[in-house]
Amino acid sequence: DVDPGEAIIKEADLPAIEAKMAELAAKKEILVRQSIAKEDALKKFGERGETYKCELISELEDGHITTYTQGAFTDLCRGPHLTSTAPIKAIKLLSVAGAYWRGQEDRKQMTRIYGITFPKKKMLDEYLVMLEEAKKRDHRKIGKEMDLFMFTDMVGKGLPMWLPKGTALRIRLQDFLRRIQA
Repeated sequence: DVDPGEAIIKEADLPAIEAKMAELAAKKEILVRQSIAKEDALKKFGERGETYKCELISELEDGHITTYTQGAFTDLCRGPHLTSTAPIKAIKLLSVAGAYWRGQEDRKQMTRIYGITFPKKKMLDEYLVMLEEAKKRDHRKIGKEMDLFMFTDMVGKGLPMWLPKGTALRIRLQDFLRRIQA
């Protein structure tokens, strides 16, 4: 998740971000794992104005925390990570979405970027084909196309509201299951 400030990151921005990621990966930078005292981490990230990281650190138990540094960028993470960016050969950013900080709707809305990397382009290509095949079988898409059900916040987020064709199909399936289980 990122806080782009006033900027808005859109799907159309993903190719440029991918290109920058590929440029960084090609540098074959070493990822350095470091264990530092909680107080030192709060000071370090506080001096950089990284309020989100400071909030996370302040809630951790006293002791040491783990950071990973790549070039000038340092992040919090338990790891493990790659030892360097060298194995990253194929990058694909898949989508962007809104996400509230820490999943709390009364907090700042951030931008979540979904993506994946592979050590070989062939592996990425195979993954993308698999994603396309999965989309074809997505029950939400099929249900909408066949007028089986719909989703509405009136029923509840993610809960289907059966349409007449869907209700008829569901009843037939239930009857069939009752017969074979009897």
